[in-house]
Amino acid sequence: MAVTFCVTLAASLAARHGPTIMAGFQICCQLWLATSLLADGLAVAGQVRLRFRYHVDWLKEKLLNKVHYQLNCFVND
Repeated sequence: MAVTFCVTLAASLAARHGPTIMAGFQICCQLWLATSLLADGLAVAGQVRLRFRYHVDWLKEKLLNKVHYQLNCFVND
């Protein structure tokens, strides 16, 4: 919600400064959206790869979850 408000406000301010500034704003928005979608896609692919890697050995996954839980408890204290 806050991001939508900020982007809308920035678009409004860019539109007031003329078409050249608005075009630059649109280019920046498109680059930002493209990089964020690419980063999300890479994150999902990495998570899937890790999941299939540890799927075969259930004990490794159990140990990994235990360590993750212990680290979360340690960090959150």
